[in-house]
Amino acid sequence: MRLFALRNRASETAEVLALLECYERSESFFFELAPQADPWELPFILHEFAQRGSLTVDAAWSRRWVQSRLVPPERQNLGEVLRENGLASYDELKLLELTGGRCSQDECYLEPVVREQVPAWYKEREKSRLADVYALGGRRLMAAYRDGAVLVCDVRGLFEARRPFARLLKEETAFLRVSLQAGGHGAQWGSTLALSAAELRQIGQPLPLDTGDVALLVSQAVCDTAEAAQLLGCTRQNVSDLVRRGRLVPLKESGRTTLFLRAEILARR
Repeated sequence: MRLFALRNRASETAEVLALLECYERSESFFFELAPQADPWELPFILHEFAQRGSLTVDAAWSRRWVQSRLVPPERQNLGEVLRENGLASYDELKLLELTGGRCSQDECYLEPVVREQVPAWYKEREKSRLADVYALGGRRLMAAYRDGAVLVCDVRGLFEARRPFARLLKEETAFLRVSLQAGGHGAQWGSTLALSAAELRQIGQPLPLDTGDVALLVSQAVCDTAEAAQLLGCTRQNVSDLVRRGRLVPLKESGRTTLFLRAEILARR
């Protein structure tokens, strides 16, 4: 992740107005607005969020802001622009770094910051993000937060109120493909559907567990092929043969890694 501080040259205080998080792998962006930022010193889009008291700008609107500060990819002489800037291809993050996000419409600009330079309010806000998220039956999520809270969230009401989420109500397999959004900002399905960590906390019911308990639970509940073979007193090849013949159903398969429910292995033993 790369971090940029947003400042306004016209500001009397010259304080950091917001921090922009840039995630190279997922190609996503998130703005965190400073609690003391004057909405009228913020550029368009961010101003609207500050006026509503929304200090975290979601991925979609953060990306719109970034794109509004860059040369558009459909520009006719784009190839020439990229060559002049030493770029082989269109890269939003590299272009943003080269231009500093400057625009003729305002005096705002971005400057890189390192982790040690971030304000205290940002570090505190990070604690309210998700550490992980798990899909449960009945369109529920188990949300584990960085501050240790573990909540069970029934998201059916949120899905029903938002048309783009209709597919997740109908198709359980699609719902089960939930993943953690970059930076722990929320739970997401694909690259377009997401529920923020804040709104999940609002509807969640607390469990008397913390994130350490969840990690311990998972470590006890699952085992890999090597451990399954040890528990069954056979070879890894025998375990693979049981899976092939449908006698043993993996909990999850990813590349060369296969996970099983330990209880199922013990029951077969």
